[in-house]
Amino acid sequence: MLTINFSPFPNLKTGRLIIIKEDDKEIFFLRSDEGVNTYVDRARPISLEEAKNHIKKLNNGINSNELIF
Repeated sequence: MLTINFSPFPNLKTGRLIIIKEDDKEIFFLRSDEGVNTYVDRARPISLEEAKNHIKKLNNGINSNELIF
């Protein structure tokens, strides 16, 4: 069986972009943007706290090796 371990998950970088877990304001913007959500079937967050909870959920899934996002 394949064993996958993404913990700790690295910061993702390109020549012009770095994504880190402190990007809660950016995640909130993207997940609440009407244009982005036109093509995604999900509820839009109404607060920054919801975006932070989403990040926590993803990090918990990554730390437990249950998902990668």
